[in-house]
Amino acid sequence: MASVIDRRKNQKYSVSIQRRFKEKRVTITASIGATLLRQGDRITSALERADQALYRAKHAGRDQIVMD
Repeated sequence: MASVIDRRKNQKYSVSIQRRFKEKRVTITASIGATLLRQGDRITSALERADQALYRAKHAGRDQIVMD
């Protein structure tokens, strides 16, 4: 699984979910930042990488997923 995720690094993915709420069409969008735990990682360093990936996703435009 890690090799699949590694191959997808730095690629942009779009997220958009269409639903109905009280007979109205609603679109739910999200920006996501993610990372993998690395050997010897502390939880704080992994969370910092994920946080930075989230900021990169937000700055890349709406509805992005950025994998560090």
